[in-house]
Amino acid sequence: MKKYAGRLPGCPLMLGTWRLSGWMWGGNDKQTAIRTIYAAADNGIDGIDTAPVYGFGRIEEWIGEAVRGRRHTVYIADKCGMVWNTPSGKRAFESDEQAVIAGGPYRVRLWLHPDSIRRELEMSLRRLKTDFIDLYQVHWYDGITAWDDIMETLIRFREEGKIGEIGLCNVSTEKILRCLKTAPVASDQERLSLLDRKAEKNNAAFCRKRGIGFLAYSSLASGLLACESLVGKEYSPSDQRTVSPRFAPEKRERAASLLRELGPFREKYGLDCAGFATAWVLNIPGVTHVLAGAGNPDQIENSRKAVGIKISPEDMTAIGGIVSRYDGDFPTPKH
Repeated sequence: MKKYAGRLPGCPLMLGTWRLSGWMWGGNDKQTAIRTIYAAADNGIDGIDTAPVYGFGRIEEWIGEAVRGRRHTVYIADKCGMVWNTPSGKRAFESDEQAVIAGGPYRVRLWLHPDSIRRELEMSLRRLKTDFIDLYQVHWYDGITAWDDIMETLIRFREEGKIGEIGLCNVSTEKILRCLKTAPVASDQERLSLLDRKAEKNNAAFCRKRGIGFLAYSSLASGLLACESLVGKEYSPSDQRTVSPRFAPEKRERAASLLRELGPFREKYGLDCAGFATAWVLNIPGVTHVLAGAGNPDQIENSRKAVGIKISPEDMTAIGGIVSRYDGDFPTPKH
């Protein structure tokens, strides 16, 4: 039974900006980021998803500059709960400007105390050069703060006109139910791809039943599903994929094998590897949006081709059968 349907972007593809920030992705520059944001708008993508921790405020500033003068046409989804340079909260990791590194100057913690959330919101508003965030999401739960306190704080932000909708990320369906007792939840954001299908049967189905938007992230599995030719590819030392177990040589070979098996389906629907992986997620019942984590304008245009592709139920079943043979082959990423 559908209970609530918050306002979300019109286009089912949203621009994800973690990669665009360059942090943990080998770096990026401001002009490329701004051109990519422009390319998203030119391709009808009206939603941008971001977080303060992506570049430690850097990407929020770039977004603010890019949308200046046309803020009313852009839906901004931001997050709270990952803070740095504070002794409070649950320790997460240390980082420098480019990547997670022990002893780095940024001491990241999970912290959702109401006072901390308010400071985060005010800083994000300043960096984004706006007085309103369309969707404000709890990034990761800290395991410390009471959910009632978090939700009541977000409701106050709505009453003050500083946010539009309330969203959650990386939570169980039980946690969503807990939050619904206190506040209307517009969306849930979870990892979902051909290699990460846990959310397909639980969170996506749960959100569909209750009229909650479902935002899928990492639909390309950090690029592992983007093309068949990753074997032997080298990444920057500050790129997380350099040390990711998922990108070990044998895992890349395994991913390439899966992509080859899916080749006939890609040809049938006229898509490349990245477009097909995105389209598959968009065809999961309950999924309302997919975050396209582009690093440049060309990647935006490729992802946009997946919108509107309807994969038949028979093909979705056949694809599921192929993918199931690879279950357990790829370790779940830490981030």
